Order: sequence, then C-alpha cells, then structure tokens
Amino acid sequence: MDVSVVIATHNRHEGCVRAVASVLAQQPPAREVIVCDDGSHDATRARFTAWAQDEPRVTYLRREQSAGGPGPARNMGTHAARGRWLAFLDDDDEWLPGKLAAQAPWTEEGRADVIATNARRSSGGVYFPQLAAPWMPSRRELLHDNPLILSSTVVRRDLVAATRGFPTARRVAGIEDYLLWMALSDRGARFVVLPDVLVRYEDGGEAARMSNRDLQAAIALTSWRRWARRPWDPLLLRAAVNQSHKALSARPQHC
Repeated sequence: MDVSVVIATHNRHEGCVRAVASVLAQQPPAREVIVCDDGSHDATRARFTAWAQDEPRVTYLRREQSAGGPGPARNMGTHAARGRWLAFLDDDDEWLPGKLAAQAPWTEEGRADVIATNARRSSGGVYFPQLAAPWMPSRRELLHDNPLILSSTVVRRDLVAATRGFPTARRVAGIEDYLLWMALSDRGARFVVLPDVLVRYEDGGEAARMSNRDLQAAIALTSWRRWARRPWDPLLLRAAVNQSHKALSARPQHC
C-alpha cells in the first residue's frame, strides 16, 4: 500500500511520539511518516530530528512561525508526500493494529477515493456505535454532516492536490477537514467508512473546547459561499439552508 502519513503537530511531542509509533507498527507498512511541526517551542524539533536520522521512514518538516491551525502544516506534508495515497493522523490520536491492512483492499481495487474507519473515543465509547457494515455516504449525506474522522482517513493524493488541500483561513479553523471532504465531493470522490474500530480518538482536545455554535456558524457561512460559486447546484443550496438551521439551533458551549 503506497501511502504517506501526514501528522501535523504543535507543542505536543509526547503524544506525537505515540502517534508516529502507531504508524510504524502497521502491517503493511506505510511508505513514510511526515511529521509537520507548526512552530513548536517544546522538545518536538530535537525529538523528531533525531528520530528522522535513525528511521528512514520518518521525515521531519517545520514551520518556524505557528499558523494557529493545522491546515498549513498538513498542506506542507501533503506537498512533500511521495505516496499515491495520503493518510492523516492528529498528534493526540493513535492507529490501532490492522488499520492499513483493513483499508488496503479498498485502495487496490479502486472501490473508493477516501477510506475512513470507526474509532474508539478517549471517553471509552465507539464513535459510530450503529455502524455494522461499510457505509458509502452519498454527497447529500456528506454535505449534511461530516461522516469522517480525519485520523482514520486514507485519501488519493492526486485528488487532494487538485483541491489545493486544506483551507488555511482563520475563519475556518476547526473545520478544515470537513471543507476538504466537501471539495472532494464536488469532484465526484467516492467515500467509504469502515465499521472496524481502528483508531484511538482523543475527543477532549482543542476542538472539543471550541464553541459548537461558532463551528456550526462557520460551516453555514462556508456553505453559503460554496453555493454562491455554484448556484446551479441544488445540493449546495439545500446544504446551506440545513447548515444555517443547525447553526441557529446550536447551543453555546460553557467552559
């Protein structure tokens, strides 16, 4: 399986070490693991510079100035990747044994362009508890809700390159991955979510502390902008209306 793994990180070197180790333990192995440092000022640079010298599959890239979000770091890794497929992993998540092995048949047979899996939440529950068989969400379903866990995804690199990668504007911080899936769906990408629990997903991180109302409002605003660029697409109009209703009914998160 010709896959490059991109891990964006910022001031979380211990968690990132676990994430990289979980990739290196996979069979079949990934071609490479690209650690993309978004201006960390902890031990990240020293730890991964040394690891890259000892392990040929590990590459360490760095942005000297933090962008304040993972999009630019992920794009840096995407541009450097050599694999036919890209996999993404957050620095506080881990892959479980057999993840790439479960996804490999879907890439080799050309049955899907984006292959995701189920995950175990840090709270103990399963992310998609009702998922019992591979699910291929339609474009309408994808525009209604984000059906993918970023840390579980394997994506065709050429499709990501065609969309210019993850958005980097500050106004879309926290929803960059969902906007990428939307852009891929516009190009006819085929998605599948496998029921296998193959990722350990940290659901108590920064995204969980962000206001659900703010995130939903950003999705709604972006949905209207997407429709304005393609007003002939009825699914985009329906998605914009639905996302606006969800934003209006979203509850603010109290810290």
